[in-house]
Amino acid sequence: MKIDREKYLKPFLKEDCSLDCSVCNKGILEIENETYLSLPTESSKKVFDEISEPSVLENKFTAILRCSNKRCNEIGIISGDISIKCLSYDDDFNEVYSSMHNIRYVNPPIKIIHIPEQTPKDVGVLLNDSFGLFWLDPPSAGNKIRKVLERIMDEKQIKKEQLHNRIIGFGQIENEKYKEISEMLEGVKWLGNEGSHDEKLQKEDLLKAYEVIDFALDEIYARDKRRENAKNKSAKLKTDFEIKRNEN
Repeated sequence: MKIDREKYLKPFLKEDCSLDCSVCNKGILEIENETYLSLPTESSKKVFDEISEPSVLENKFTAILRCSNKRCNEIGIISGDISIKCLSYDDDFNEVYSSMHNIRYVNPPIKIIHIPEQTPKDVGVLLNDSFGLFWLDPPSAGNKIRKVLERIMDEKQIKKEQLHNRIIGFGQIENEKYKEISEMLEGVKWLGNEGSHDEKLQKEDLLKAYEVIDFALDEIYARDKRRENAKNKSAKLKTDFEIKRNEN
């Protein structure tokens, strides 16, 4: 699954807020205007009072989100920072300023990728924890992703040792069934390392990791389950028709 970067990386106008609802997975979370609150920081107000330049204002905002799916109608909370930008000019060539919103916190967390229902619960919990930290603290989100890999290795009963070696071992089980996946997870492991030690880890790095994990979870859990179900149904068909043949 390719993630829409615009939703997660670009600042937006208030009326353009459109995050996917994590409760129903169908509706869009939109800001309820009557709950919206925006205030400038005191320090930026002092600068503005001196030079009267709107772009120096640093605002904070908070609001209630509501799902557009009427059958869901669930609420959430969003907060963050606002930068004042000149995006256009009026007919008299005067600057027209806009309030560009940057998310710092959303609750409940937005599910940036789909987690297959066959995914072990603790893997899903850690991944959701990472989503919750995505805007607020990218390095900590990266650290959670590393723990996701550890839990996958645990679930596959890979010997406890350094994660690097565990991922290699994972690629060797079941006649190297997951060899290609293990090679992909190697890159995600390095991101997790950076999350533990480097404050410069960026949200774009996280999105790349989520895309890899999205593919890996589908291959490891969802596809395996579909394959198992298909094999069971095939075996059942074979048994049923053999019984009918013998009855005739």
